[in-house]
Amino acid sequence: MYPRIRALRAQLKSFSFDAFLVCKPVNRIYLTEGVSSEGWLFITSRRTYFLTDPRYESQARKELRGINLRIYSEKKPFYGVFKDIIHSSGVKRIGFDPCHASVAFYQRLRRECPSKVRWFPKEGCVEELRMVKSPTEVSRIRKALAFNLKCLKYLKTKIKAGATEGSLRERLENYVCKQHLSFSFQPIIASGSNSSYPHAPVTNRRLRANDHVMVDFGTDWQGYKSDLTRIFFLGKIPALIRETAENVRVAQKEAIKQIRPGMRACAVDQLARKYLSSKGLDKYFCHSLGHGVGLEIHEAPWISPTSSTILKPGMVFTVEPGVYYPGRFGIRIEDMVLVTSDGCELLSG
Repeated sequence: MYPRIRALRAQLKSFSFDAFLVCKPVNRIYLTEGVSSEGWLFITSRRTYFLTDPRYESQARKELRGINLRIYSEKKPFYGVFKDIIHSSGVKRIGFDPCHASVAFYQRLRRECPSKVRWFPKEGCVEELRMVKSPTEVSRIRKALAFNLKCLKYLKTKIKAGATEGSLRERLENYVCKQHLSFSFQPIIASGSNSSYPHAPVTNRRLRANDHVMVDFGTDWQGYKSDLTRIFFLGKIPALIRETAENVRVAQKEAIKQIRPGMRACAVDQLARKYLSSKGLDKYFCHSLGHGVGLEIHEAPWISPTSSTILKPGMVFTVEPGVYYPGRFGIRIEDMVLVTSDGCELLSG
């Protein structure tokens, strides 16, 4: 039961930790494969504890079979319950993720817990496990992508001169709701010069003849996300925009066709960046090439110029080169890929 917790325990042993406190909700969901209630997951070498308040007790008892449940309340706050667990388990070296614990929380733990306990900040323990997706996780991502593509197909029929960015977002929101879906993040619908902003807010700008529209959004299926960006054209495409779009498309293609296990993530970024540089466009490429997608819309691995992550089969991430001419226009094309045993699969093809 809970193979992901077993995998984390193996990591803890290599760090000489007696236990690990999981503070981030999405990491708790990943490790237990279920409960989304408020609480804290505390994993020792032998036992796993879930600490929560009475509002979520029934749900936790139903979903977390085999995990020791501890309830805190106003009469006995979290810190008191946690101190009891420390005493009974005898742990002395506890790891925690400093990115997901506030300074105030950490300082209170040190005050409340026995002085013999030592705390060790360790980033990315659970995130490292999450980078490689299981077949079930990949299946859910595929489902989210299928819905994403369906929604894009619908929206394409509504992108016409005279429509506003806001009205397109409203139509998309209504359609997604009718499909009993939810967004992975707030949609980006940027037309004309608004597309020069990589994360442009949706405005009431009205689409015009010969405009282009950048649409970026994702959908969620059973907690797993998708993320796609497409460019739609209305009428005649100006020469510079057409040429830029083709260069971005080729840059993406050059990167995707060479993705394979064993290469560094920064090398994938460099492939697209090198092609854009050959066209004099790299100075307009202002962000990383991609990011992992799973339980979060932005997660490891990071496909950036500085990432030393070694690609492994089962990793899922975006490939999204972009060129943005300040104040004029922007072009971004984003797809998702799965690293396989001998290359990669374009999931959104």
